[in-house]
Amino acid sequence: MHPNVVLNYTRSDGVSVQASDRAIRWVSKALGPLQSIDFRTTRKWGFSVSTFALRSNESLGIGDLDDLRKCMDTLGQMGAEFCTISPLGLWSSRSPYEHYPYAPGSRILIDPVHVSMASAGIISTGPAPSSWKEARRRKIALIRRLVTENPLILRQDEFRKWAAEATTRAQREALFALERKSRSIEPHYDELSSMTDDELLGADLGPYWWTQYEAERQLKIARMVMPVYGDLPVGVASPGLDAEMWPHSILTGANLGAPSDADHVKPQVWAVHGWDPRGLARCGYVPYRQTLETNLKFYSGLRVDHALALGRQYIVPIAGDTFEGVYVRSDTSALTEILVSHVSPDGTPYLYLELIGTPFDELEAFVSYHGLPRYRLLLADLDQRIDRKDLVALTNHDTPTLKGLWTRCDLAMQHSLGFHGDDAALNQLLERTREYVGGSACFSEYQNALYERLSGCAADRVTAHLEDMLGMEYRLHYPGHAKGPDYQAPHPRTIEQWRSDGRVQELCEILSTKRGM
Repeated sequence: MHPNVVLNYTRSDGVSVQASDRAIRWVSKALGPLQSIDFRTTRKWGFSVSTFALRSNESLGIGDLDDLRKCMDTLGQMGAEFCTISPLGLWSSRSPYEHYPYAPGSRILIDPVHVSMASAGIISTGPAPSSWKEARRRKIALIRRLVTENPLILRQDEFRKWAAEATTRAQREALFALERKSRSIEPHYDELSSMTDDELLGADLGPYWWTQYEAERQLKIARMVMPVYGDLPVGVASPGLDAEMWPHSILTGANLGAPSDADHVKPQVWAVHGWDPRGLARCGYVPYRQTLETNLKFYSGLRVDHALALGRQYIVPIAGDTFEGVYVRSDTSALTEILVSHVSPDGTPYLYLELIGTPFDELEAFVSYHGLPRYRLLLADLDQRIDRKDLVALTNHDTPTLKGLWTRCDLAMQHSLGFHGDDAALNQLLERTREYVGGSACFSEYQNALYERLSGCAADRVTAHLEDMLGMEYRLHYPGHAKGPDYQAPHPRTIEQWRSDGRVQELCEILSTKRGM
């Protein structure tokens, strides 16, 4: 037996007991060699973070990839073993959700706002930008000046190797289109095949390519700390690069949304567009494959946002109102088979399907047949339907923080935004969760009890939202509304300020206690 292997079982009284040598020999004979298995490390906990909201002493107005690395370093020392992050896709400047990561102009390019100027070797002077837009504008200007004043930077072997080999076909086309659009020139993608490397990385296109190179380099360094799971948005904004590259595969004439449910008394309408099922089929699902493959290149795994769209999409015509939505069927078999084809026999990369919403039996059947892991919310499932292979979160970017739920500040924010949710449903959720953990007299007891439930649930991987751990009252996004914080509100404290926070350490210890069993 491998020296790190520990076999134990739980008695009926709840006490964990190490297995006898005889039991270990029996398991070894029954299962074969266990040299590569460490049962102590299969149950892991991680944290979810909205990269935008991070702050450090060196960041330039908005959280960047160096802040992400610092955050992972800090929480890794407290026991975290993986991290899930908000999407990093290129923004769409004309979308009403231009600062919202789930409404990107492109899902295959990383936005320059995420690049750390300090890690890129760029010195920035002056006060920190006061807005997300200003931070992005300044970073783009600094990067362009760096490349313009130092043209030899584009001839470095590492950069040229990345440009020639590491980029996907979709990335090349998107970067080419980005450069052309910046000069108000209509891109013609057939030009790419005839361009030399020197032309491809010329003065005009060079800054865009270098930005992507630097973003991927910094993300790769962050992934050395711990695995990073990305988030694949369900749709894209228009105008945007993806919609321009694949005009026949994206439904730009309608917005995605969701019908009314227990949490939303009115249907939701999002300013994003989903895949055109017929257009995708005609081109052999190439855009879908390229989007998936590019994101899997960035991350160790993916959370597939609103994965119900693999079966059907709720769409609302651009000119319509929220009550004119209809369901559009997708080829469930084709899309799920493409997903499965990217998963190796050992289950990596991890693909977690968020299936929250109105159930769709056909998709559920495919997901169950292929054994695909799901992304679940503990507050929605309360440990009733959780499988070992699932990824379980306590809260996420679309739900109230625990503090906001407890103090009812989240409900007050909804009313101030003119978003009249179901007050009774939120109050019922609070009481139901309090009952779930045996009742709590104060918020710290309530939070501790829920974290203990999260740590002890059946799933091998669980994740806690950093906004919750920091005790924030307001979430960063209110679904279906362009108003409100929407990822422009920073964390109240920098990483340097909260890394010695005893409360954060206490919550990490709770998560670590049962995860290490």
